[in-house]
Amino acid sequence: MKFTDPSAFGTSEAIEGEGFPRDQSSDMPWLSMLDWLEPTSENEASYAPWLTALLPSVTTGFSEASSLKSISSPVLSKRGEELVAQLSETHQAMALRNATYLPGFDISLAKSVFTVTNLEYFLGVYAYSIRSYHPILHIPTFSYEQASLPLFLAIILLGALYSPPMDHAVSARLFFHISEEYIFNHPTFRQLLLGSNTPKEPTIETIEILQAALTILVIQSSINNQSTRRRIRVEKIPLFNAAVRLSGVLRMKHRISMTDYTAKDWTLFVHYESCIR
Repeated sequence: MKFTDPSAFGTSEAIEGEGFPRDQSSDMPWLSMLDWLEPTSENEASYAPWLTALLPSVTTGFSEASSLKSISSPVLSKRGEELVAQLSETHQAMALRNATYLPGFDISLAKSVFTVTNLEYFLGVYAYSIRSYHPILHIPTFSYEQASLPLFLAIILLGALYSPPMDHAVSARLFFHISEEYIFNHPTFRQLLLGSNTPKEPTIETIEILQAALTILVIQSSINNQSTRRRIRVEKIPLFNAAVRLSGVLRMKHRISMTDYTAKDWTLFVHYESCIR
């Protein structure tokens, strides 16, 4: 590990060097991540259940992937469009506040970054290369269709951070600051800071916005930029700590014995474990 290499962009470069394989010559570089999967027989490849749920369009019929030219996902496409729209609105709001060091927002570049192919690839990077370093998600129950947009965005950007030297992964870094503002000014996060209106037990939306905030803090803290790190340390981390305390997650504990959980309590068990962990 080259954590002490001063020429690196950040700590992400050190870990990324040992990350998962990529074939830069391929039209679909994210397909190389499936090379890590071992077949159950000579003629059929099997995939972990969580991968099938996470990336259905990738794993379905992959035995014929060599002949595929494109894979479309209406849900991912729609989520990508939502990301571009929300980031554009956030940039406009920042401009109205006369935010300092605010670069222009290139909507064409944003659309080229948040494509279906890139989103699938960045999700795969997280699932295979990053989750052991940042185990913020319970992969078997994570769904990019149902996850809140802030959490989805944060995971995508984390995958992009560990994906250089892909052009779109490098371009994604231009949206880190705007994404940070989007997450920390999201209504769910701002509501947490009010405290008095927070439910006694954190909801799924609460957990996901905290996961998103923590993830974007990790991303921004890994960048060798003095002003960014100072903003994170002085402004955002105190806000995050306050939101965590007010959310109620620190008071969470299982209501019943671990041995009393049944299969029908799976979702409840995962929710409580997510809060506790």
